[in-house]
This record gives sequence, structure tokens and C-alpha cells, in this order.
Amino acid sequence: IAPKAPTHLLVIPNDHFTFLSGLTPERDAMVGAMFRAATEMANREGIVESGHRLVVNQGADAGQAVDHLHLHLLGGARLREMG
Repeated sequence: IAPKAPTHLLVIPNDHFTFLSGLTPERDAMVGAMFRAATEMANREGIVESGHRLVVNQGADAGQAVDHLHLHLLGGARLREMG
């Protein structure tokens, strides 16, 4: 809806999960699969060499608008420094 970079893709797991603070060892494989999927997507988009950013928003103050864990893959241009 409001992309933050020329490439702005989402990695959304099938397993419903909201907050990383409740992460248990049983969900480690799910989180690992999300990062592997993000790497595959970055490869497919051609942004591995130039660089990309992975973002997880947690809570209202961080901008989490959807109560389902998801990963933002940002790239395709020089991104602003955070902080």
C-alpha cells in the first residue's frame, strides 16, 4: 500500500503468530524459513549484491499495523540509515 523502497516485499508465514516476544523453540523453524524465503526473494529481485534490509515491526510504536508476524524485504535503492 505504501512502499518504503523500490523493492518492498512481504514474507508472511502460514502459521499465525503475532509477537516475537512470545517466540518459543517450536517456532524457530518458522522464523528460519521466513529468513530463507527473504533471501530467495532478494536473489530473484537482483538486490543481494547491492544490499537489502529486513524489517519486523513489533507493536504500535514500531508501526505494526497487522497483527500477524511478517517480514518486510526492502531494497532496490540506497536506503536511509535508521536511527
